[in-house]
Amino acid sequence: MNAPTQIPVGYSRTLRLREMLQSNRLEFLMEAHNGISARIAREAGFKSIWGSGLSISAQFGVRTTTRRELDAGRR
Repeated sequence: MNAPTQIPVGYSRTLRLREMLQSNRLEFLMEAHNGISARIAREAGFKSIWGSGLSISAQFGVRTTTRRELDAGRR
């Protein structure tokens, strides 16, 4: 993995992600459920970090609502 790098001025994270997705290179991304795990992933050299609603709510012990449950409530 590469060491964390600063994003150049005028170069957005969106553009960086788009380039990664369009590239033919294999990239490794890391999921982070809090600030500490995000920092560890960054220091480990991951080029991208994401957080999902499920992982973040699980950290706080909060139940998530699925699309199926929302649809069932409308009936």
